[in-house]
Amino acid sequence: MGRRKIKVLIVGLPLFSKKLADNLSKTDPRGKYKSLNTYYSLKDKISSLFYIYSYDILYSINGTLAKSRLVNTALKKNKRVIFHWVGSDVLQAKESIKKNQHIQRYIDEVEHLCEVEWIQKELKEIGINARIINFAGYNTKEKPKPFNEEFNILTYIPENREDFYGIETIKNLASACPEVKINVVGSNHNYPKLKNIDSHGWVDDISKHIDQSVVCLRCTEHDGLSNFVLESMSKGRYVLYNNNMNGIDYFTTENELIDKVKKYHTLFNENKLGINKEAYNVILNDFSEDKIFNDLIDYFNLK
Repeated sequence: MGRRKIKVLIVGLPLFSKKLADNLSKTDPRGKYKSLNTYYSLKDKISSLFYIYSYDILYSINGTLAKSRLVNTALKKNKRVIFHWVGSDVLQAKESIKKNQHIQRYIDEVEHLCEVEWIQKELKEIGINARIINFAGYNTKEKPKPFNEEFNILTYIPENREDFYGIETIKNLASACPEVKINVVGSNHNYPKLKNIDSHGWVDDISKHIDQSVVCLRCTEHDGLSNFVLESMSKGRYVLYNNNMNGIDYFTTENELIDKVKKYHTLFNENKLGINKEAYNVILNDFSEDKIFNDLIDYFNLK
C-alpha cells in the first residue's frame, strides 16, 4: 500500500512525543509529524487547537476518558483520533468508569492502540478494543557493551512515586543481598541503613547507567510495556520484571526475586554470565527502529 502525504499531530507524554515525531519524520519524509507539549506548555496547548484544523490525525501517547477540548475539537472536525494507552492511564480510565465520569464517545469514536497483551486485556474489560502496536524503537546496529567488573543492579524509581514503583521491595532485596550494589535513578530517596543502595536522582541519560549495570529491575504495582525494560534488553542486560514477556526473567514474589538475584550474582562471580543475547534478539526482531516506526506509519495510512 502506497503512503499518502499524511499530517499527524502528536501529543501526550512529552518524554516520548517529541522523539517519536523526529523519528517518524526521518522514516517518512513525505509525511508531516508535529509534536506539541500539551501537558506543560500553555502555548502548545492553545496552538494545538489551531493546528488540528490542518492535520489529518490527532495521535496521543496516553489515553483518557476525561474531557479534552482538543479531542472534542478533533472529533467535531471529523479528524482521526488515536489514543495509545501506555499504563497508568488505564488505571485512571477504570476509575472514571467506576465513578461514571467517563466520556463514552472517547470509547466509541476514538481508535485505540496499546503496546502489550496485558494492557489490551485490561482495556477490553472496560469496553475498549485496542490493537497492539508499539511506538518505541531501538537502535539495533550498536552491539551491547560488555559488563563492568562489578556486579550491580539498576532500577528506576521516580520522585514522589516510590511506593508505586516498589521501594519496599527494593529495600527488602538490599537487606537480603547486602553484598549486591543497587543503583536507583529518578528518586533522591535516602537509605541510611542500607549501604548497598546508591541514589542518583534524576538523570538525563539513563542509557549510560544501563550500560554500567548487569541486571535491571522493574517491580511497579501496575505497568504498561516499560521503555526502561526495552532499552535494558536492547543493551543485552538481564531484566527482572513482574510482568511476563519474551526476553525477561519473570518473578511474582519477593523471595523469588531474591533467589534470582543471588543466582545472577553467583554466575557473575564465577565468570559464567555473558551478555543477554536472548533479550537483545527480542529487540532485534520485534523492536528495531525500522520495524516500529514503519508499522506505526503504515497504521496511520490505513484510512
